[in-house]
Amino acid sequence: LQERDAALAQHIAAAAQQTAAAEEEAGQKTARENAAEQEEGASRVAERAVEEEEEGKRRAAVALEAERLVGELGAVRAELAHVQGELREVSRRHEEACGEVKVAKEE
Repeated sequence: LQERDAALAQHIAAAAQQTAAAEEEAGQKTARENAAEQEEGASRVAERAVEEEEEGKRRAAVALEAERLVGELGAVRAELAHVQGELREVSRRHEEACGEVKVAKEE
């Protein structure tokens, strides 16, 4: 009876050790899974930061190009105003010349 009780106690102790080992393994597995999930999350955050930085660079480049085009448009408008002024002067001279020709024909 004592031998059987001792064997039963050993069996219970072995089962307790197996249970503890299984719980520890499950805890380590959960810890590994949590660490992997955190690493994935950190990786996604880092990727998003890189994407945002690249987007910022693209926006800055677009802003510089827009500024350059606005400056170019200003130069084109100034040239257009100059040409329009010259055209008005040529038109005025043409009208004067037509008037002089008309007077000359009448004389």
